[in-house]
Amino acid sequence: MRDPCETLNARYIITAILATAFGVISGLYAAGFRPGARTVLPAAPPARSTDVQAAQAPSPHLEAVETPELTAIRNELAFERDARFAIAEELDQIWAELAKLSAPDGGGAAPQPAGRTQLPPNQTAQPDTKKWFDTASLLEAGVPEHDIERLRERYEAEQLDELYLHDLATREGWVGSPRYRKELFRLNQDLRTELGDNDYDRVTYASGKRNRVAVDDVLQNSPGAAIGLRKGDVIVRYDGQLILSPQELRSATARGSADQTTSIDVLRNTETLRFYVPRGPLGVRIGQTRRPPE
Repeated sequence: MRDPCETLNARYIITAILATAFGVISGLYAAGFRPGARTVLPAAPPARSTDVQAAQAPSPHLEAVETPELTAIRNELAFERDARFAIAEELDQIWAELAKLSAPDGGGAAPQPAGRTQLPPNQTAQPDTKKWFDTASLLEAGVPEHDIERLRERYEAEQLDELYLHDLATREGWVGSPRYRKELFRLNQDLRTELGDNDYDRVTYASGKRNRVAVDDVLQNSPGAAIGLRKGDVIVRYDGQLILSPQELRSATARGSADQTTSIDVLRNTETLRFYVPRGPLGVRIGQTRRPPE
């Protein structure tokens, strides 16, 4: 004999299922659903021939559009590229100096282990006399004293900014990172923009850095060979622009149209020569040297 409780529970379950089904069916009818009827979506308006042509044919002016945002991105990428080239050139100089110091006949002693300094007998260590800014070298180059003082003050302010940058980067853990190198390069570029090329050249020379590009070798049948460039020539200007580093020369030769002819000023011994060369690679191997400013 079936338990009356089980029968009652079954009735409750069946009643709940029927109520749910009735609610679903009522909702469908209220929404306009009819059994066997197809749902017809509203037809899209016919496309006009002009719309089809506009969608298929790309705008002839699309590639010529230059927005401020795109220009800013291009400038930032160019800045990043120049910063990386400048860092690479500085590293090449450091390695070259280390190679000279470590060479047996390179004019310098081999590097000593950290913390140990070997001196000849009866000789005491001398204090480092290298200056932040060599005013005497600018006086010898004929720079007026009032200009030298102005440049020294601005250069030392920039050096102090570099020290603060290094301190901040050290404390926050990003010294030596791409961000640090980028900020360091930006400080240097700001100094050059403020001073201009000629005064920046003076500052670079007074700080003991290399400020000229020298020809180390010339390829045969190259544009450089055609105009008579020689090993030892110092490239001072290209298209009227003062050249202070190999990267600046590479950037200058890549500007403009390849069929254009431009001027190149060269210092050979004590004589300044002007040549004319087509824009593009010169076909020369170059390095950096230090020369008195103009």
